[in-house]
Amino acid sequence: MLPPFSPTAAQRATYRAIAQELLNATLHDYDVFRHEHGRQLSRKHWKPVKTRENLTVYKERAPAPLQHCATTGPDWIDPKLLVTTGTIVGGLDDAMFGHVAIDGASMLLKAAVTKNRIVGGALITQIEGPSVVHPFRFLGVKWIALAPPTSFNGMIWSRDLVVVEATGVVKLPNGERIGYQLMKSIEIPEFGTLEHESIVRGRVCSCLLFRQLENRTVDIYLKGYVEAFGKVTDSLALKTCARGFLSSWNSVGCAQYKKILWRVQQKQQQQQMSPSERSRVCEGCSRKFGPFQHGEVCLLCDTTVCSRCRINWTLREVNHQELSLYESDAVICKSCITSASQQDPVEIAKHEIRSGRFTAPAADSPPVVKLWDFHAKGGAKSRKLLSSVAKSDVEKEDDDQHPVECVKTPVQHPLSHINTMMNSNSLSGYTLSTDSEAPLSFASMSLNEMDILARSLPHHHEFHMAPGTDDDFDADSIYDDDDGEVCLGQLVDYDTVDSKNFYNSDTKEQQQQQLWAQMVALQVANESIYQMTLQTGDAHTRNP
Repeated sequence: MLPPFSPTAAQRATYRAIAQELLNATLHDYDVFRHEHGRQLSRKHWKPVKTRENLTVYKERAPAPLQHCATTGPDWIDPKLLVTTGTIVGGLDDAMFGHVAIDGASMLLKAAVTKNRIVGGALITQIEGPSVVHPFRFLGVKWIALAPPTSFNGMIWSRDLVVVEATGVVKLPNGERIGYQLMKSIEIPEFGTLEHESIVRGRVCSCLLFRQLENRTVDIYLKGYVEAFGKVTDSLALKTCARGFLSSWNSVGCAQYKKILWRVQQKQQQQQMSPSERSRVCEGCSRKFGPFQHGEVCLLCDTTVCSRCRINWTLREVNHQELSLYESDAVICKSCITSASQQDPVEIAKHEIRSGRFTAPAADSPPVVKLWDFHAKGGAKSRKLLSSVAKSDVEKEDDDQHPVECVKTPVQHPLSHINTMMNSNSLSGYTLSTDSEAPLSFASMSLNEMDILARSLPHHHEFHMAPGTDDDFDADSIYDDDDGEVCLGQLVDYDTVDSKNFYNSDTKEQQQQQLWAQMVALQVANESIYQMTLQTGDAHTRNP
């Protein structure tokens, strides 16, 4: 059991200083990276570890002496330095809206959408929270639990972190806005290790930066040190940490999901209308249904649509008190998807703040610190978040740990009995600039949200490999881009769709936006097909 924690004024000042020092150091390194190195790392000094789409994680070829690692501190034993560079499609505000997760419920939802390896987390104390003026601002202490690689369950213990985390947007002297998220492990005497629960305490010191580029992309720069502890090899530790350093690749996609979910929540708060009879004509494309055909009703607009004008969407509902997540299936028409994706993420964040969503809990209502629960309801299939995420080439050799289909039961974990209560405290302060930008229309979205758009497009898969020779890459860790789970039941038939009927735009700007949406949809669809091909091939290999 971990005790309640209420930081003193001196501790809060220390945490602010830690965050500011790390942010300043990373901003300086990023400035050198941009202007002196042309946003390219020297292949002589840096070796690629893992790549996902346009993001690549690098490690040092010749690590610097320990005394030069001033950012980590003198008590770190063998820190590994990793740097992530590249770009993602989208806007800065979308990236921040999708990446920032302030409390345990937000962390749980983000883990379910992005399918990262975080399986537990809680807000220990909130020092500075978001405001209407600064909607992405946060400074506090968190507890985070990370699952081990799938094939090493039972052999390698989980890791946990106790970190100071800060997020926000800063404005540079030249007027540029930089979004950031930083974490640094701290030692709190009351928070001992959880080895009696088969959890090893790890360490991290990292800072992630987002910068808007002119070509509707966001520049990513992440620099950090990690220390895994425990009896694991350097290659396994680096591979696991590299996945964490690629967590920003789907930030915009997570933002798109949160936009749709916010629309659903707004609809649920409105007065419920009595259901009307289903129309015999699709209200999206005017297609008439046959005698044995029928349409489905959109969850948001209550219109009847055919299979070509709708998507099957996964509705995720988080219980904030118990920190458990429930999933169910829903139908949303593509018109509502389009309008939802065009919403300004800053305005949605401000609306959530005004509603009291992120108000710091009172001292007498401490948050729950536990490993999360994932359930299914309403006939939905639960997503296997613990045992099907991020399979490496080594893990693929394990026949019993390579599922082909989604499971239908909640995933269990040997540490699921952890249920610890912690206290929470709040203060205010922390001033940052939060200029809003125009929202990006239809940026990167998750597989389920983009499958309808992808139907009208041809398919092929393309890797974006960082420049260099083949011997620069680790064969056991590069391009095992399987951090997201692909279920056979979720794949769709890509029928031919008349794009002229689907898109009715007259202006050049709208046509450019629609073309951009098709390009993003193609990229997501390619990834879906590639992942299913890998799983099918492995299944045939194991069962000749």
